[in-house]
Amino acid sequence: VLYSSWSRADHYSRADRRGGYAAAMHAAGLTPALNEPALGNEHRLTSDERLAMARAILARPDRPTAVVTYGGLDDVLPFIFTALSMGLRVPGDLAVLGVHDGSMECLGIDVATLATPTYDAGREALLMLMRKIDRGAGDLPSMPLPLNLYENQTLTPPAH
Repeated sequence: VLYSSWSRADHYSRADRRGGYAAAMHAAGLTPALNEPALGNEHRLTSDERLAMARAILARPDRPTAVVTYGGLDDVLPFIFTALSMGLRVPGDLAVLGVHDGSMECLGIDVATLATPTYDAGREALLMLMRKIDRGAGDLPSMPLPLNLYENQTLTPPAH
């Protein structure tokens, strides 16, 4: 299972998602594999660059059987389109899971998604703001919220 992000931003959620992925991999007795080529770069990776990198990853003899991405369609589509163009089955040969604020669909493909709970996030942000106003100075820690899994069409165990 590969964790991938094409984003150049180093937002706290990126470190949290990467850390959660790595913890789950270690708990399963597996070695984490990361693909984060744009982190810290000054330019955003183009579609052609993302497709070329996805092709290089999926052409390896030890290619991943699953990809978990930091974000939404910009992160998952290079893997889905490249896999399909290489004759791989999605799912079957490659499972793909992204993170977004709702279910993702593109060209008739319902992509497996860990959906961020936007309503709950808004409510918790307001409650945190009210606590901040009451307490005054000082940072409040971020609050992890559970994600909703939409299995959809791109998430099944690999075929062997």
